[in-house]
Amino acid sequence: MLAGSSSRGGKRGWGERGKDGVSEETAVGTPLGAIMAAAVNQTIVYSITDGNQGAKHLDYEANSSYVLKVEADSMRVVSSNLRVPSKTNTARVVIDIQDENDHPPFFSRPLYIGGVAEDAKTFTSVLKVQALDKDTGNYSAMMYRLIIPPPAGKNTKDSKDGFIIEPFSGV
Repeated sequence: MLAGSSSRGGKRGWGERGKDGVSEETAVGTPLGAIMAAAVNQTIVYSITDGNQGAKHLDYEANSSYVLKVEADSMRVVSSNLRVPSKTNTARVVIDIQDENDHPPFFSRPLYIGGVAEDAKTFTSVLKVQALDKDTGNYSAMMYRLIIPPPAGKNTKDSKDGFIIEPFSGV
C-alpha cells in the first residue's frame, strides 16, 4: 500500500519536497499509506502497472528511488452483472529511499606492511591505510585507530612506545 492521492496524470511521492523518504531498513510488506481516486457510484480497482518488482528488501546503494505507475480503473457494474466500459486514470509515484548505516567498512587491501628507518624523525609517516564503505554521506565517514597491546608490565596510558595514527586520514 502506498500513501498519496491521485490526480489526472499526477505525480505523487514520498521523500520529495523536504520529506525524508523511506528507510532502506523498512521491513518487506510494511504499508506506506494509500492512493485514493474518486468516482461517483463506481468501484475503483487499483493496479501497479509499472515499476513493481515484487516484495523485496530495499537497498539504497542499489536503487536510491523507485518510480511506480499506479492505475485507477473505475468499474461500473450494471444489473446484468456485465461490466460497462470504464475510465482509467494513472499516477506516477516516486518513492525516495533513505540511506542507513547498513554496510560495514572494509580495507582496500587485505594486508598492510610498513617500516620505519632507525633514524626517522618523530611523526614520520610510515604507512597509509585506506578503508571504504558502501554507505553514503556521514555513514561512510571513517575513523581509524591502531590497536597495539602494551608491552608486558607497562600501562597503556604511561607508555611512550607504539604508534600514532591520525583518526580521520588513516596516516
